[in-house]
Amino acid sequence: MKPPPYSSTKAIILKAALAFLAYLGVLFWIERIPVAKPVVMGAFVIPDPFPGVPTITKSEQFIRDKAIYRVTPVAHADGSNPINGDAIVKIIISPSGAVEMATLIKGPESIKGIAEEAARRWEFEPMNDGGKPVRIESTLTFHFGRLRPEGVNRRPVEEKKACDECL
Repeated sequence: MKPPPYSSTKAIILKAALAFLAYLGVLFWIERIPVAKPVVMGAFVIPDPFPGVPTITKSEQFIRDKAIYRVTPVAHADGSNPINGDAIVKIIISPSGAVEMATLIKGPESIKGIAEEAARRWEFEPMNDGGKPVRIESTLTFHFGRLRPEGVNRRPVEEKKACDECL
């Protein structure tokens, strides 16, 4: 009687490994797993999450009343140059209430990034006009260089007494 071909342990393991690799190759060929393509900056278009939604312009007071989360930017002076002035940021608010775009349109260039980032972080109530979702275009004004808002007076600090637990 003749022994079966490839009867040694090494031959059986090799045959099983080749069969497994062939099986994987068939799966890859059948399923056509996509290969990640390199992304070239500026070469792709981000789809609009709200296609066909009209954009309307509203006043700054209107959107400030609709704000549910506000961010106040703080600019630190770089030693000798205090930052003074107002920054006006044009924003576009999506129907969901998130800020889609923020662009500095007036103000010191040194605070552009701070003002735009603060405006992007604002959140609003869902935007609609007559029950239909809309985008809102408006502006936000940020004031820099004042230690406290206009009309707020300085109050003296009351003397605090330490309690026995705090010592």
